[in-house]
Amino acid sequence: MVNICIRRLDIPSRSDNSNIINIEVEGEQTIEELKNQLSSMINIPYKLILLTQMANGEQTLLSDADLVDQLSGEVKVVFLEVKSEDQTKLKIKKNKEVEPAEVAPSKDYLAILLEKCKLGSLSGFIQALGDCEREENSQIVNDEEAIISRSDPDGWTLLHHACSLGFSNIVQLLVSREACCNKVSNDDWTPLILAVHNSHLDCVRSLLKHKYLQLDRLTDSRGTALHVACRKGLSQISALLMEHGANPS
Repeated sequence: MVNICIRRLDIPSRSDNSNIINIEVEGEQTIEELKNQLSSMINIPYKLILLTQMANGEQTLLSDADLVDQLSGEVKVVFLEVKSEDQTKLKIKKNKEVEPAEVAPSKDYLAILLEKCKLGSLSGFIQALGDCEREENSQIVNDEEAIISRSDPDGWTLLHHACSLGFSNIVQLLVSREACCNKVSNDDWTPLILAVHNSHLDCVRSLLKHKYLQLDRLTDSRGTALHVACRKGLSQISALLMEHGANPS
C-alpha cells in the first residue's frame, strides 16, 4: 500500500488542513483509478480532475496510465486541480440575444496563456486556462476554435511556444486536451518540427501521443520533422520518429 498526500489547489489553504486529502492505495493502481476514487470522495467528475507532482523542480502532469508506484519522493505529495466543465455543454448559443450590460469585458486570455507558457509555469497555465474557459462558458462565444489551438499574429500556437522552449509538462497537458498540433506558422514551423529542431526529446515523445498528429506534415522550407532530425544529426530523435512510422523519403 502507498500513502499519498493530496493537496487541493482548487480551494484555499486552511488551518484545519481541509484542503489536504490523505489516502492509502495499492501501488499497482493507475492514476486514472486514483482520480476515479477521488471523484467519489470530493464529488467532482473524474474528467475535471488534473493531478500534478513536483519532479526535478518542475510541476509535471500525471498521465492516467501512470502507476501510483511511479510517483516520486519518499512522501508521495500530489497536487489536485479542477478544470472547467466541457465547453460544448455549457457554452451559450451564438444566436442568443443578451443586453450589452450582461457581457463583461473579456481579458486577452491567449496573451495570458502565452505568458504562462513562456515562463514554463504549469500551475499558472492551468489556472489561466480554467479562468478563460469559465469566462467563455458564461458569455456568447463567436470563435469556434478552442483557445488552446488559437494562433498568435505570427501563426504560433501555445504548442509551438511550449515545444520551442522545451516545456514538456505544458506540451503534455495540451496533448491531453487535444490542442491542434499540426498548424504551420507563418515562418514554416509545426510544433513537432520545433521540438525536433531544438532537440527537445521529451516534447517529441509527448507529441507522438497525440492521436491527431500528422507525423509527416510537410512544410515548404523545412520539410518534415524527420528531415530536420536527419539534417541536424539527431540520431535518437530520428530513430524515435521512424519507430512511430515517419516516412524517410
